[in-house]
Amino acid sequence: MAADDLLTTSRAGFVQSFNGWGLDCAGVRFQDEMGIWWCVTEREHPIFPDQRCLVFLSPHAGRRVCTYPANWPILAPEQLEALSWQR
Repeated sequence: MAADDLLTTSRAGFVQSFNGWGLDCAGVRFQDEMGIWWCVTEREHPIFPDQRCLVFLSPHAGRRVCTYPANWPILAPEQLEALSWQR
């Protein structure tokens, strides 16, 4: 099954859900070099409410990055993938 088959896209172009996983995305989506789709959203840190973090979610993994550039929504997929590995 192709990665595109796993996605339902809204009129705005954001991922509404990854079929079967129930993950909603109201943020930026990208496909990594392995073909896996990710949803990136900016959220309040769960422990430090005055700090914001990026949350990267895929059907198989999740990552949180709390140091990131202000222009993160317009980064290229390769840049978002690299950013997702930072702490």
